[in-house]
Amino acid sequence: MKYRRFSVCCAVAVLIGGMNLSRAAFADTEPDAGTVTDPVLSDTLCDDTSEAELLQEDVEDIEEAPDCDFVSLFPAAATTAVSVYNPELHNTWLDTAVYDTCTYYNGGSVGSAVLLNGTMYVVGKGKATAALKDVADFTHVYAQNEKGVYTHGDLVLKKDGTLLANGKEQKQCGITSLEYGCGSTDNHELYAFIPYTDMFINTFVTDSFSRFLPDQEVPQLFYSMGDGVVAFHVNYSETGAIRATRSNVGIVAPRIVAGDLFVDNLDVLYRLDTEPDIKLNWITNYVKSLECIGEKNGCKLFRYTLTNNRTGEVVSNVKAEDPSVIMRKELSAGSGKTVSCVITRNRQLSGTCSGKQFTVTNVETVLHADTVSGKVCLYFLRTDGSIWMYNFDTKACTELASGSGSGVKGDVNGDGKFNTDDLKLMQNWVGSENSTIANWKCGDLNKDNSLDSTDLALMKRDLMH
Repeated sequence: MKYRRFSVCCAVAVLIGGMNLSRAAFADTEPDAGTVTDPVLSDTLCDDTSEAELLQEDVEDIEEAPDCDFVSLFPAAATTAVSVYNPELHNTWLDTAVYDTCTYYNGGSVGSAVLLNGTMYVVGKGKATAALKDVADFTHVYAQNEKGVYTHGDLVLKKDGTLLANGKEQKQCGITSLEYGCGSTDNHELYAFIPYTDMFINTFVTDSFSRFLPDQEVPQLFYSMGDGVVAFHVNYSETGAIRATRSNVGIVAPRIVAGDLFVDNLDVLYRLDTEPDIKLNWITNYVKSLECIGEKNGCKLFRYTLTNNRTGEVVSNVKAEDPSVIMRKELSAGSGKTVSCVITRNRQLSGTCSGKQFTVTNVETVLHADTVSGKVCLYFLRTDGSIWMYNFDTKACTELASGSGSGVKGDVNGDGKFNTDDLKLMQNWVGSENSTIANWKCGDLNKDNSLDSTDLALMKRDLMH
């Protein structure tokens, strides 16, 4: 899944780093390319296997979801009901989503936008509006202009290559991707956008861009293919000239990256601090491996193993989280209200505001929160590409835009349909060492980035229903 977090430009970070897959090749891919974790069904299917036989096997292994769309649960220690929602999903599957802050296309106020299958939806004020079509990418800029005033900007790259900043066409310099308020080209060039009066200026950063260091609240670093991790900053000088500065951090070709901990190509372990200033802290030499073993003082605790097999421990500055949680976010809804959101690995969202709580299933990410007519609303994206809103005051859970996923759920053979042909292919995949699968993401029904017998049983259940 491709995601863009809410970003601030002027400081940027980068780290170096559909398919027809055989099982042998698949085993060596990164986790987000799927992992076969539970190959328990070893028998391949014959063409004469009946549909009834296919659908009946292993369905009992799947816990049934509630038949109703709304259930009120009353935990013993709770004083108010927790509203649990399980709306039926569309027969679409979300592969790629880009979301970020949005202002220009939201009438000048801070909102959110999400890009689904070429359509950019603006979310907020109680609705989801299709603002632009034929969009290839977008990002948001929040930076100081020549007068020192922070300025918002919505950057949009159309599919025909047109580049827009707050609706005005920009000089194009080969940019093919937008992220963290910057644009990159296929030739590894990186450009930052800096506001000047009522327009934005493309500023060259580097010609050795690889990719952004993930999860930075304020991007400040990028990985240069020749110089390792590089700090970058662009702003106006005292004379009003645009100034871009770069400096090597000192980490060359990191072999291991774990949050703010790096092991470089010389087996040296560092911790990289970015607040209040960028600082590289040496920890030890001769590091062979690094693993997270728990937490200490609320932060992640790592054990490192040296080349002589001695071990030691180091505390990261990265906050420790419950391993069942994949997202934790606080969103301001205005009027002094804050919405606390938690998404767990089973894709269940729990939202809380002023003691009021709700839970909804099959959520990909949260998008935005605001106050509409005095009522607090939370907007979120579900796994089928649909956009929803929950009203904490009325307890209404409303679909604002229908499924806009990029594939058909369960369609692992890529023919645009979900039927027993997909089920046969999936069982062959799980039980054979040499089978291939064309469209594995549509088969990952529990959205855990792996294909296994659980997904197979879910396919059988869905076909039965």
